[in-house]
Amino acid sequence: MRHIDFQRIYDEFCTYYKERGRGESEYYSWLKALELDEANEYGRAYESFKWAKDMLSLFKEDADNKYYKILVGFPIKSMNGNVYKERDLIAAALSLKGKHPSLNHKGEYWFSPANLLNTWGNLTIKGGKYEDGAVEAILQVPKSAVCPICDGARMTTLIDEQRIVNVSLEGVCAGVCTDGSCEGFTFTDPPFTLLTTDVLPGIPLARIKPLEAYLPFTRSQSSINRGKRKKSMKKKKVKIKTVSKEDRHQKIRQPEAQLTLEAFPTRLQVLGEHRYLATSKLTLRWITLAQS
Repeated sequence: MRHIDFQRIYDEFCTYYKERGRGESEYYSWLKALELDEANEYGRAYESFKWAKDMLSLFKEDADNKYYKILVGFPIKSMNGNVYKERDLIAAALSLKGKHPSLNHKGEYWFSPANLLNTWGNLTIKGGKYEDGAVEAILQVPKSAVCPICDGARMTTLIDEQRIVNVSLEGVCAGVCTDGSCEGFTFTDPPFTLLTTDVLPGIPLARIKPLEAYLPFTRSQSSINRGKRKKSMKKKKVKIKTVSKEDRHQKIRQPEAQLTLEAFPTRLQVLGEHRYLATSKLTLRWITLAQS
């Protein structure tokens, strides 16, 4: 959903360019150039997971795996009363790469090659970093991996259908203060657990989403382009009524004409009724465009 700040900017683009299609195109070009996320407020709009940008194209070319972006942890007080400090999360995030999550905090459901009970597949964290106030990670999920407690349902299906939405971090504290603050937090392996929807998360903000969910400008712009292509392929019926005009020498009046054209030029598409157009032979009184 577009934040109110970006809705204002979007409206300004459309107002300035007068045509919504042109305004949208310019807006999304600007959004993409600055790599902004229109779902956030303007002051915090730089896209999440920017640190992983160079890896994204490689992930998309992988036919055997799907990749997911995860918000693992935040420097806030969890619903369980635990408080994690930002300085610890910054350092801990760098240790995530190469580790493997579990399911519902169950050690026997650890998706790691080191787990002798694991017959479901290996889920591997490809990178992690603390950015924009959260620990972010990218998780590789084989398309063949299955859920150990979901009648063999594939993990990718469960995540894509939002039957697995939240994650819950796992780790150890060097010490705990009287206010519940965790001092010297570090991730274990598993560093977090995936939660089926019947298990409540300690931090509701900690979620897993498909990689594409963090690229709003790409989705929006592609939908615009698809719409333009479909529009350009439709037939346009152009009815042309001429003003009575005599040939200077032969005194012949020009007849009325009706044309049906494929992919009529965009320049004429924008003309409505009661617009005038001069040509070498005809002066058109009005042009009516109708979808055939």
